[in-house]
Amino acid sequence: MDMHEEIRNGYTVTAQMKRVWAIQMDMAKKLIEVCDRNGLKVWAASGTLLGCVRDRGFIPWDDDIDMVMLRDDYDKLVFIAEKEFTHPYFFQTAYSEKAPYPREHAQMRYANTAAILPYDISADFDQSIFIDIFVMDGVPESDVELSHLLNRINKIKFYLQKKTFGYRARIGAPSTWIKWAKLKLHFLFHSFLATYRSLENELRKQPVEKSRFVTKIGIFSNMQYVTTRKLDREWYKETIYMPFEDMQMPVPVGYDKVLTTLYGDYMKPAKAPAVHGGFAVLDTEHSYKDYLETCRKKA
Repeated sequence: MDMHEEIRNGYTVTAQMKRVWAIQMDMAKKLIEVCDRNGLKVWAASGTLLGCVRDRGFIPWDDDIDMVMLRDDYDKLVFIAEKEFTHPYFFQTAYSEKAPYPREHAQMRYANTAAILPYDISADFDQSIFIDIFVMDGVPESDVELSHLLNRINKIKFYLQKKTFGYRARIGAPSTWIKWAKLKLHFLFHSFLATYRSLENELRKQPVEKSRFVTKIGIFSNMQYVTTRKLDREWYKETIYMPFEDMQMPVPVGYDKVLTTLYGDYMKPAKAPAVHGGFAVLDTEHSYKDYLETCRKKA
């Protein structure tokens, strides 16, 4: 990949972003190599899948790489991650972090870099440049069952997120004081990791192999998101490879149906804001630790 600034689809891609992309592709190659060697399936997802099919590389305004796995393979990867990913790679989950880490998916991080998101500034987990490794679970056939599942998930996510980022009850607002009290009471009897395990166990209750549809239920746990983003498991039955910048990226054989479900007329470029909403700090040469104190004072 040419590391100089360039114009893509009328959008300026800076040399700095090219350096970030290069690090992210290095991590993606490592992830694919580990999965291939261990018989695990992983595919490009979301904007990265769209970039493979339409742009043969990064969407010009994208700022990361998204990969996805089905639950069983994802769980196996988490189990072997510590021995498979060593410096400069760090496979980040709630189980690998000493500080609370509330995300329902994994991220691979690259040492001695910085990718600090505004909403993560108060958190104490690793905030290096990353790629996302999402996990897809089975979707219950019944909307009633799905609604009950999402309600259970969201209650658990409340505890995880507030424990990580903090929670303050507003003065004179009884409902927030009740939530604050529930939060304090919960963690008197349950650890963060025990709570996180309960979230994953809820997601496993609808096994992928017994489900016609799968999706990233844990990410945005609401009915509209899940019901409009149900993906047929058969679309992921086989893997093919497509060029992505200077590498080959695994994609599901049913990529056209996946992208049509997610984006409609996906071949027509439409600039959209990055999912993460922009970074407070993005640096390929210095650690996030060099920035956190200053970022927190500004925040």
